[in-house]
Formats: sequence, structure tokens, C-alpha cells
Amino acid sequence: PEAERYRVFERFNRGQAPSPHGPGSDGGTGLGLAIARWAVDLHGGRIGVAESARGCRIQVTLPGTAERRG
Repeated sequence: PEAERYRVFERFNRGQAPSPHGPGSDGGTGLGLAIARWAVDLHGGRIGVAESARGCRIQVTLPGTAERRG
């Protein structure tokens, strides 16, 4: 939901939706997107989330480098 969007990259956040991983699974630790944000930040990029018809979409943008010739 829109109200929870700011929390999606917080450590240990697992949201409110039921687990899609089946019976007996806790659905993870809630660290995946926090680690992704850390790695993207480390590389000077951006990471964001947008809702889609099937849940949400995570978009990552990383800076490029010019190819050296010489």
C-alpha cells in the first residue's frame, strides 16, 4: 500500500501481506531490499518502488562509465 511504501527498504520489514512461500515458510528475513538499497547507494545509484497490477516493481538505476580507449 501507498502508506507503507516508505518502509519497504527498512531492515527487517516484511510488510503485512500473507506469505506467498507456502505453509511452513516464514517468507524471509526482511533484509533483501535493505541490502539492495545499501549496494545501490554504495555505487551512487538510485532505487525506488512503484505499484503495479501484480504487486510492486523495484527499479534500480546505476551510473555508467565511459569506455576508455587508448
